[in-house]
Amino acid sequence: MKIILFKILSSIGVLNFLRSSKKNDLTVLSLHRISDENDFFFDPINPILFEELVVYCLKHYSIITFKDIEKQTPKPKLILSFDDGYYDFIEFAVPILMKHNVPCNHNLVNACLHQKSIIWTHKLNDIFGHLKRENITSDKFLSDFNAQFNGNWWAMYASVFQSMLKMKRDEREILLMNWQELHQIKSNVKMMSWEDAINCHQKYNVEIGCHTYNHESLLSVTSHIDLENEIGKSIEELENKIGCKVNVLALPNGQHNDDVIKYVKHKNINYTLLVDDKTTDLKNISDSGNLISRINLINESKEEMLLRTELFHAKLKQLK
Repeated sequence: MKIILFKILSSIGVLNFLRSSKKNDLTVLSLHRISDENDFFFDPINPILFEELVVYCLKHYSIITFKDIEKQTPKPKLILSFDDGYYDFIEFAVPILMKHNVPCNHNLVNACLHQKSIIWTHKLNDIFGHLKRENITSDKFLSDFNAQFNGNWWAMYASVFQSMLKMKRDEREILLMNWQELHQIKSNVKMMSWEDAINCHQKYNVEIGCHTYNHESLLSVTSHIDLENEIGKSIEELENKIGCKVNVLALPNGQHNDDVIKYVKHKNINYTLLVDDKTTDLKNISDSGNLISRINLINESKEEMLLRTELFHAKLKQLK
């Protein structure tokens, strides 16, 4: 029923109407995995759907990277902004981007480039994927979080996820390791290496950005030393190893506090990326401390994805 409704909305010109209302804004799409795999808690966007998105964006927007924000373009500006550094970006996204000669931004996690770990959020996804497959609705760790199933996997997952955002990194990593050992969970996901990142920059027209050193929730990071380790160290290492200036910081899960914003301004980072399902008024960007809004895209029908791109879902929330 929902798919039919979105098809009807697309066919009667709603996309055109919504797009016209933000023609003077910068649209940045927040993307993660592009793959033909399926994952209940973090479902990658199917490559066929991603190519349909690229074709749509090419028709109605000038697709740029952050370094070109101030340049004049014939159509409204749009940026394809990837986070995390999953290897399936190279397997599935890069061939499509190169086929259509489209640039993008990709914000990388240094610890993953060293191939020492996957980001903690994916470890949590793997755990919950296992729990769901095995229909395990209660164990020691769920009890510790006081997470209630109540027939809703998403609600239980979200409850644990929100609690973990507030935890210190060492405490969270130990908990995740013990939880994985309890259920003998091993992740099959592959992250990009430093060589992959260099190729992205040099061969594939990818603008490299920082996604912090460990994908740490910045809500729990307050000291200047910790911020240096997560952001300053990450940017410095990316610039040295990849050989490019890094002017973009993507906040993990869009999380930040006043200390983070003060630090970012002090470091003169050009663009700091949020995930708030909005567009950015480029005329007032300096007044906001160069904070850039992004629209988070997920794997859904083509029609719904395009409506999400044009802020249909965000406007519905405003009406509630």
